[in-house]
Amino acid sequence: MTCEIRLEQLSALMAGDLDAAEAQSLRQHIGQCPVCAAAVERLQEIDKKVRAAADRSVPLEIIQRTRQVIHAAVRQPPLPEILTLDEVGQYVRLTPSQLGQMLEHLPSFTVAGEVRIRRDRLTQWIKDQEQQAVRDRVRSQAARSIRMAFEQGIAS
Repeated sequence: MTCEIRLEQLSALMAGDLDAAEAQSLRQHIGQCPVCAAAVERLQEIDKKVRAAADRSVPLEIIQRTRQVIHAAVRQPPLPEILTLDEVGQYVRLTPSQLGQMLEHLPSFTVAGEVRIRRDRLTQWIKDQEQQAVRDRVRSQAARSIRMAFEQGIAS
């Protein structure tokens, strides 16, 4: 099970950095989403441990750095070599419906009726998409330059 709520949003809620409407909406979501509820529990445990350390007169810099390291570890679980569609969606930050629309373009295979994607092939596919986007921009800019030159030549 996955969710589109980011850990940063949950942290902002806990820190009191959201406005009232955003906070209320997120609290309602957490009440219905076991993934987010579990993440909030983990963050609360981390905060309790950090506060307990603060009570022992630990320098503030160490507390802040510890909090950053822990949040980074919670936020970035290592990806397996073979990814499910849910894991791919989280990795590329797409909703399941967005991912479904582009599934035929992804380097996927099927195991027992379930779609899977090798992490290294997904990474290469992303690089290929980036390179294609750059080539398309260059072609587009070149086409604009040629058109502008042509239009200026006609206007002269």
